[in-house]
Amino acid sequence: MANSIKVDISGLTAKVTELKKIKHMAMPIVEKHFHDITPIDTGNARNNTHLENGEYVAALYPYASVLDQGRFLSAKGMRGSLQAPHGMSKPTREFMKKIIPPMIQKIGQKK
Repeated sequence: MANSIKVDISGLTAKVTELKKIKHMAMPIVEKHFHDITPIDTGNARNNTHLENGEYVAALYPYASVLDQGRFLSAKGMRGSLQAPHGMSKPTREFMKKIIPPMIQKIGQKK
């Protein structure tokens, strides 16, 4: 008769389920950060930046890519905004690196 080992993964399954919730917990916070660092002149950029389907931040205005590149020199002269010299995506990614690990750690500590 062969030896067998039974592994109980019910706790692991619960942790994976909790980890999947992180995106839904984090995205409203991430969207608020992105929104708050979006330059404001007329308000168009901020008014047209939204969380879409709880999945991603959508910047729905024609010059979004220019603002998101940050401040830079182009053939047309200086582009971007002094208010967001590094754009919005890069600072938001750095922000996410700070807020998500504690969320993961909190899930790891749950019993």
